[in-house]
Amino acid sequence: MIDRGDEDGLQFWLTRRYYPSVSPGRKRMGVMPGLILPPGGLDLGGPLFIPSSQVNLLNGLISFWKLEEATAATRNDSVGTNNLADNLSVAQVTGKLGFGAGFTAASSQFLSIADNASLSLGTDQAFTWAFWYNPTTNNTTQGIIQKWSNFSSNPTSEYGFYLFSSQLILTVGNGTISASASTAPPSNGSWHFIVGWYDRAGQTVNIQVDNGTIVSTSWTGGTQDSAAALWFGKTNFGDFLNGSLDAVGFWKRTLTTAERTFLWNSGAGREYPFT
Repeated sequence: MIDRGDEDGLQFWLTRRYYPSVSPGRKRMGVMPGLILPPGGLDLGGPLFIPSSQVNLLNGLISFWKLEEATAATRNDSVGTNNLADNLSVAQVTGKLGFGAGFTAASSQFLSIADNASLSLGTDQAFTWAFWYNPTTNNTTQGIIQKWSNFSSNPTSEYGFYLFSSQLILTVGNGTISASASTAPPSNGSWHFIVGWYDRAGQTVNIQVDNGTIVSTSWTGGTQDSAAALWFGKTNFGDFLNGSLDAVGFWKRTLTTAERTFLWNSGAGREYPFT
């Protein structure tokens, strides 16, 4: 079932196909009950064929930040209302897809939004973060994307991507204990596709770079709902990011292998609405 979208994306096409009486000027098309996707994708006739991966990526999508905005501007959420405040003039840079957000550690730049229910996880919530990342330097401690109240205490991490001790790490905590999945940091000066997720059914924390090998850590501790803010580009200890981000998405579910591969798009990337 599809329950999210707008006239620029997939929901518009599907609704106009199945509900032609709906005014094309409406931004929200509502729910189409009973829509079942055949294996592989949805053929609407003629030249229009929509892969199942594209359709499903709208399900469970909480926020997507294209990060196209000008230097020092608020970075808008294309899906929800989690717009990110600029702190100390995060730059507009050439991104993977259009423009991206460039962070300079020496200038203490970051993007932020206060805690709210849509960004919090609860006691056992599957999730996926997917984003493009271009490091300027990768050999120091740096916060990338974090909702983490005390960086010195791993269990306080609701979710956190960061560089530490020559590793790219995702840490998930439940307030008492934590688990981390780590891999070698991506190379400086080029864009890399990072996906990190908690698989509730498989009970693992996972991280993957450029659609390659998945690094998994067993985790039966679940998740938590903390009061921490969401930060792009720092830890609460002031470990600032030296690099750029683009096309950042957050889902409250585990993306499938096919969905991750669709977003990777043979290294070309895709962003919302995933056309």
